[in-house]
Amino acid sequence: MAKSDLLLVHFHLRRCRNFTLNGIYVLLNAYQSLQSFTLTDTYILTDESMMNICLFIRKLISINLDGCDELTAASFDAVSSACPRLEHLRMDSLSTRNDFDVISCASGSIVNPCLTYAALRGHMLSGVLHTLPNLQFLKVHHFSDSCELDIAVILKYCRGLRQLVILGAGKFKVSEEISKLECLSLERSQGTNDQMLEMLGKRCQRLLYLNLTGCCNVTERGLRAIVEHCKQLRYINLDWCHQVNPSFISWMVSSCPSLRKIVSTGRWGLYEDERQSFLRQGCLVIPGTYDESELQDNLNSSDFD
Repeated sequence: MAKSDLLLVHFHLRRCRNFTLNGIYVLLNAYQSLQSFTLTDTYILTDESMMNICLFIRKLISINLDGCDELTAASFDAVSSACPRLEHLRMDSLSTRNDFDVISCASGSIVNPCLTYAALRGHMLSGVLHTLPNLQFLKVHHFSDSCELDIAVILKYCRGLRQLVILGAGKFKVSEEISKLECLSLERSQGTNDQMLEMLGKRCQRLLYLNLTGCCNVTERGLRAIVEHCKQLRYINLDWCHQVNPSFISWMVSSCPSLRKIVSTGRWGLYEDERQSFLRQGCLVIPGTYDESELQDNLNSSDFD
């Protein structure tokens, strides 16, 4: 490939084993105009090898290094510094061995004005949030149960953030009003309960999209607060929210005219006359299926229809 003089713009290797770092170096040296680079689930990629790779990727717009468990914060620093046009960064399996606070605070070069998407592990947040002021999409997962995630703090640093996805978090809060957040996914978060939703409704009133899939501690009390305060809400996913009575869906549809789609708890079989009644009120109600592709489609949708 390196000798073929291809018009190569995107290069992706996922879960491949029969290659060496020298092969990667030769390829990247030949195609330094690459815009998208994916190298996932490989143990041979280290901080030292990332320093070498960064010599060839200055024009990258997107990079995916998921599953490269030997990488630490030093690689995050190197990639962000080497790629001034970088918009999309995935490094959500970074090693916990490194002190993120030390590295990010020691280097002012991490700030990347083009970076709008990041998928990170929870332990990285305290050290890198202030380096990502222009993020529009942030995905956080594997957050420690011993820590409490404050959504307001995330928005304090990332003022342009519109979409926040938190997977499996234990405890979190919203300490102050958030004006810009439009899309929030709290999938499989055991820390999501009625008290948290009441706080969320009061302080995130511009929400358009809310995914509560697998939030088993949510009941009608918390949902009532969301509906009463989030007057622009268009989409809500209640799949696997087993404590929510299916009959509550009717109240939600009639009380929130902005709602366009509700994914109900999976145990509810919807009758055709009920579905048609909801449609006449402008809302599509479907039974839950826990379809992750549908979740991503809705996250990518601008109008959340």
